[in-house]
Amino acid sequence: MYCILTFITIAIAASLSYATHTNRTEAHECGQPDVVCHGLKKGCVASDFHTCEVLATIASHDNDTLWIDLSAFASKENLQLNFTNRWIGVGFSLSGQMPNSAVVHCFNDEHNVVQAKLTFNVPNRHFNTGWKDIDQTPLQVDSAKLENGHLQCIVRLKKHFTLKNPQKDDSVYDLVQDHHLILATGPLKDGSISRHDKAPHISEKAHKF
Repeated sequence: MYCILTFITIAIAASLSYATHTNRTEAHECGQPDVVCHGLKKGCVASDFHTCEVLATIASHDNDTLWIDLSAFASKENLQLNFTNRWIGVGFSLSGQMPNSAVVHCFNDEHNVVQAKLTFNVPNRHFNTGWKDIDQTPLQVDSAKLENGHLQCIVRLKKHFTLKNPQKDDSVYDLVQDHHLILATGPLKDGSISRHDKAPHISEKAHKF
């Protein structure tokens, strides 16, 4: 009997330890060490990240993967977002400019289905290719939902990946190197990413993960 009780106790302790570890890795928050936050409107993270209407929270999940929480809140006083056919996105840019950036998009489509996709801003142009011809293997979607005016996608993104560009050389991304963050939002039209309709925010500081 003592051996059985001991075994059960150990099993419960191991289970609780695992649950605690799992919750900790999936509950990064602005202000914690090694967590990078980038928000709209500009300056909201520095003042109070709870006031951000669009917020990207990014942390290193492990040596090979980033953890990203991409969230937005409807009908706030500044952006007045409506999530019918709307996307939010965080981009990773070496240059601090939109072209040639890898972007994680979170959107509510015309069928009210929330999805997260990896996309690409082409070099030398302010044009996003959308996701239909992009290999989604580097992106793992943990959750994607719209509840009570809160649009949220939680994903894991490989730190090293290549995006195929049929018109030019392939684009190789290494997020261990310094990248500026780009946060933007815009309409989804006919199932495609359209140009942002709110002023995007590009981080002055470059971040490495």
